[in-house]
Amino acid sequence: RQGIFSHYLMNALRGEADADHNKIVTVQELYNYISSNVKSYTQNVQNPLIDGRYNPNMPVAMIR
Repeated sequence: RQGIFSHYLMNALRGEADADHNKIVTVQELYNYISSNVKSYTQNVQNPLIDGRYNPNMPVAMIR
């Protein structure tokens, strides 16, 4: 079994986080998807954070 965060991370990288449907998952799309779903599933017990300097448009996955 995997944790809640890992579950949504894997789904996001498979394409569920591609909010604009351009077949690219960016850092911001990844974070938005994971944060929203983890908070909802855990009723705000878990609250994923993103920190540091990064380009929000940097691709992290491409959907085939």
